[in-house]
Amino acid sequence: MPYCFACERAIRTGTTGTKCKKCDNLAHAACTGGAGGEWLCSACADASEPTLRDVMALLKETRAAQANQTGVLREVEAALAASIEECHAKIVEATTAMTELREEVSALRDENVSLRARVRGLEERVAAAEQYSRVNDVEIHGVPFVKGENVSEILASVGSAVAYPLTNENVEVAHRVGDPSAAKRGILVRFMRKSQKTEFLHARKVMVDHVQPSFTPNLTSGTPQALVNLCHSFPNKLKIVHVNAESLNCHSHADMFHLLFDNSQIDVIAVSETFYRCQSDVLRLKNYNTFTANRNSSGGGGVAIYVKNTYDCKLLSKSNSDPTGNLKKPDDAIIEICLSDTKIIFGCVHRPPKGGYFDEFGEDFMSLGIDYKFHIVAGDVNAHFGSMKPCDIRDGKAVYDFLELYNLSRVPYDATFHIEGCDSHLDMIASTCHEQLVYHSQLHSGMSNHDLLVSVFRHEVKRSCLIV
Repeated sequence: MPYCFACERAIRTGTTGTKCKKCDNLAHAACTGGAGGEWLCSACADASEPTLRDVMALLKETRAAQANQTGVLREVEAALAASIEECHAKIVEATTAMTELREEVSALRDENVSLRARVRGLEERVAAAEQYSRVNDVEIHGVPFVKGENVSEILASVGSAVAYPLTNENVEVAHRVGDPSAAKRGILVRFMRKSQKTEFLHARKVMVDHVQPSFTPNLTSGTPQALVNLCHSFPNKLKIVHVNAESLNCHSHADMFHLLFDNSQIDVIAVSETFYRCQSDVLRLKNYNTFTANRNSSGGGGVAIYVKNTYDCKLLSKSNSDPTGNLKKPDDAIIEICLSDTKIIFGCVHRPPKGGYFDEFGEDFMSLGIDYKFHIVAGDVNAHFGSMKPCDIRDGKAVYDFLELYNLSRVPYDATFHIEGCDSHLDMIASTCHEQLVYHSQLHSGMSNHDLLVSVFRHEVKRSCLIV
């Protein structure tokens, strides 16, 4: 028995059901709504294609939605365009500000460099002015402090001891210096003129040489043994030697150098004209630290400083070699040496004949030496000390100016350079501690026409084992 697809009740026999237009499903006529032969069951109706009316309705609905979305998109596009324009304006503003800041930073950097250069120049001028202001000063040490003392009376006694009167006629001012609570305080004496200071120091040296004859070493047994005798005579004093070697690359000169200094125990050996070109050329000396300034160009030159390895020492500065050699600049090395009781700054310099740029060495030496009480310089400076020839005076003016400006006193050697028919004062050892000088001499070096210069200063040094 067939059943109605719509109501699912049986279709009675003898009753004709209405058949679906697309399939075999039957339904009561009443359940088809009078559709007759056009009836579609619900299964076929759901799967049927849309009608034109349905399509038109859907299209109309789609167009309305599209118009609405287009309006929204246009609003979003306008908002995005405004936001991009605003961001672009801010980027341009930030770029402009960054450019201005870069220019300002660059200007400040240039100004800082300029100010640093000015500050350095002012510091050097202040240091030079301080050095120059002390050009007439002498510090006297070793006089015990007594409460209520009269410094003028003390000076009178000191002047009497050295046979050089210290009175108001040659002393501008005198007073104690140093920490008032310290047990040992020196007396600062400022002379009216530098010449008076020099005369006083010379008188004091004459007195020291006269009262200490037992400290005169035996120098008659040849230079190597004479240096050994010197070290035995002054075991705890600072012993400095300078020699112009005229090439330590020469085997005979190198052998003589070892013969002179292997057993001497000299504290500081300054050498001019080493002829070293590179570090592989440097002649090593056992138990010595070595500092060099080599001249890479041809024509000699170069300096070296050998310091006993019992001392703490370090390189402060050295000259840069002129590759052409045309400028005739000095070769120099400047070091710090720590003694038992103080630190000193020591320089070795070689100035070529008629060479220039000596003021550059002087500025370096004194700018580095601001923090040091004692300064010592040794070298061959080709200044013809003592010569009255106008050409020699002009040639040595830079050296004379350096010594006077920085209050350096030369050790009073005789002529240091000897050739047939000519003896010249070309080499020197000079210091700001001339009052500490206890002995000086000059010996035949065996390497060149220059004498080997010896100076002994009162500075306490570290003991070392002497080899005889």
